[in-house]
Amino acid sequence: MKAISQVYEIAGRIPLFKSKLWPFGRILPVFASAFQGRKGQYELAYLKSYYRRENYDYIHENGFQLYFGDQESEYLLAKGIDYSLVDENDRMDVFAHGDEEGMFSLTLDELAQYLRERGLSRIGVIKFNVCRSGFDKDFLLHARCTFQQAGISFAWMAAPRDNINYNPPFKYVSNHLFDEDRYRVLQGNINKIFPGTRYTHLRIN
Repeated sequence: MKAISQVYEIAGRIPLFKSKLWPFGRILPVFASAFQGRKGQYELAYLKSYYRRENYDYIHENGFQLYFGDQESEYLLAKGIDYSLVDENDRMDVFAHGDEEGMFSLTLDELAQYLRERGLSRIGVIKFNVCRSGFDKDFLLHARCTFQQAGISFAWMAAPRDNINYNPPFKYVSNHLFDEDRYRVLQGNINKIFPGTRYTHLRIN
């Protein structure tokens, strides 16, 4: 298992095509799953290695589950990262296990509360790396409503239409050959486009 983890760690140091290209501002990685089990640990090793130079936020770093309104929730909020200086040029990449119904480890309400408590009020893009969460519009519509009700404004949200596969050195959305088909994109309440990316009025789907 250790040898396989090392393969994923090494793979995480290989730049993926376009994945970390964001000339407009910062990329803010948020790991919103506990990443349990052998496969989960491999994925976490990959993500930590890939984002080694960024200040990633691993919500479950201390082994606690994020439950709404209890002491564990308060502990995690106290340990979180300060997002008060984030603005509409930045992008947040949320990684979690899930499906078209949502994330497995926590709800959208819990995630939005966590981020808002840490100072997030405006951001350019929230990109969900949650398997099949963009299969239809329901997840993103719910996410848009939830984040805006929590007091978080954003320009765009995106979610993958199918499963995300981690096969070192590649991370990709299965069953979709062309980039424009891989993620479903939804517009938020900040009027801003990012030329040369999927986050323009021409790519809304």
